[in-house]
Amino acid sequence: MIFGQAGHLVHYGAGTAPLETLIHLITAVQRGETSGDSPVRPGDEVRLVGELPESLAGYDETRLRETVFVVRYVGKDATVDVQSDLTEDYVIVTVPTTIVKPLRR
Repeated sequence: MIFGQAGHLVHYGAGTAPLETLIHLITAVQRGETSGDSPVRPGDEVRLVGELPESLAGYDETRLRETVFVVRYVGKDATVDVQSDLTEDYVIVTVPTTIVKPLRR
């Protein structure tokens, strides 16, 4: 919920410095709590690959495939919550871990 609200504020022009600090702090805690055998962890940048879930049916598939998402949460049910750059969109979506590919930078 915090990430969605932060994205909403950034999207509509609120200052980003305090929000970015909060996001980095929360992400650091979540990374430490994520299982070591998880293919991705909060804060990782990923792209969507494979078959998209029904929840993304209303989005442009080409745009989704080109967008770099950030993992916000790793579920215990083989799903991850991902969000695009806060200045682009403030929506967070839950997708199966099998359709995310980590970006190695």
